[in-house]
Amino acid sequence: MNDCLHGNLSLVTSTATKEDVLKGLLAGVLGTMINQRSLIVVALALLALTGCKGFTTHGEREARHEAGTVKASYRPNDQRPALPDLTTNSSLGDFLTYCHA
Repeated sequence: MNDCLHGNLSLVTSTATKEDVLKGLLAGVLGTMINQRSLIVVALALLALTGCKGFTTHGEREARHEAGTVKASYRPNDQRPALPDLTTNSSLGDFLTYCHA
């Protein structure tokens, strides 16, 4: 074995055991992995929370127009329908009217 290398190994073993050195190396590697994993999680969370905003396509504009037409037929002049008073004898239809209003 090279004397220089042997001298360095004996210096390491004289101040710490081989297990301590391995534990230190392992802790460094795991710490780096945890830091990388944290960075990836934060980046993905930011990406998910930003949402997408882009240019509307022709098909999307048509779909929005059709939805507006359907809305106008169900709620003329943007008025909500008159809701019936609910009592213990109210029908299922009365309760469903409240659900959709």
